[in-house]
Amino acid sequence: FFDTLPFNIKGSVFQKYQNEIIEWCRNLFHINCDTLLYSTFYSETFLRIIRYALKQTNNENNLSLKKAIIYVSIDFDTNIKNDLLSSISNIKFEHIQNDVLHEDIIDINQLEELIKRNLNDIDSYPFMVIANAGTTLVGRCDELTKIKQLCNQYNLWLHGIGDLLGSLALLPTIKENVNISCDSLTIDIVKLLGIQNLPYLTFFIRPIIEIKQDKRREYNSIQNERLNNGNLSTKSTTSTNISPSTITNNNNNNNNNNNSLVSHSFDDIILHSPSISFLSVWSISQRCSKTHVLYHMKHSFDLTNLLIKKLKQIKTLKVLIDDDNQGILTYKRICSGDVPDDRLPNTVILFRFETNDVLE
Repeated sequence: FFDTLPFNIKGSVFQKYQNEIIEWCRNLFHINCDTLLYSTFYSETFLRIIRYALKQTNNENNLSLKKAIIYVSIDFDTNIKNDLLSSISNIKFEHIQNDVLHEDIIDINQLEELIKRNLNDIDSYPFMVIANAGTTLVGRCDELTKIKQLCNQYNLWLHGIGDLLGSLALLPTIKENVNISCDSLTIDIVKLLGIQNLPYLTFFIRPIIEIKQDKRREYNSIQNERLNNGNLSTKSTTSTNISPSTITNNNNNNNNNNNSLVSHSFDDIILHSPSISFLSVWSISQRCSKTHVLYHMKHSFDLTNLLIKKLKQIKTLKVLIDDDNQGILTYKRICSGDVPDDRLPNTVILFRFETNDVLE
């Protein structure tokens, strides 16, 4: 039904939905952000993040003629990388080499060496790090707090991915100054909540004023482009266009207060997408309280712990937990501020052996 509504009607009610979803996510996931992006496909998430960060970086620095370097772990998804390279011409990837046992996490010392080396490159520049909190292999976790400090030092964008980013919901209370150590992060809430047909949620952690300032510059360039083309239609022309209602708000607010914008950077692209992009999340936020969601999440963890205990008694199964390689990891590894020293959840891998391979 929502998809059939005129664009101006959708635009008038979207802000209410967006604000309620953001508030629900803050209460549930303990993630403080001002803007959410909804994506149906994983590669689409990276595509929009990179394009937005490139737009902001190129507005602040004259780097549009250079290739932007994105630093990733050795095992970063090849299909996603190829998709991004074919869609965005001015990026390239640098893989952070690590030892065999930890090829899915980033070596911070080598990352800094590569950044320093690339600072003097005439054809490219350090641009972004994609770090992982909860890899698909044994749930390993990059040191997000240290990587964020490095990114701040060299002015890089840090994007976080991984299943452990949503695990902050398991903490009953945290202080207001606690947040995930990154500029943006993406959560797979289908995997986290076990509910089908939900989009990927991308949270923008960077202060909203930076995004809004970027939007003011972008708005001027979009208007100039539309005037030059003689086209003032409401259809999206870039991945981060703004809606007509947003343009009106921007004009009024710019006259009164340059820092008082209330609209979001991605209204237009969201409203031109199918309603599943956000209405499905809004519906869950209205029907599922924080207590209800946490009950099912904690129940799942209790069942997992019970299952592990039982599986360890079966000789034909080998249960692998990565404590020996990385030690006990706490939320201080991925969060900034006065974060509690609680342990991050474990990911477990099961190996099944043939009966004749097991010694009695």
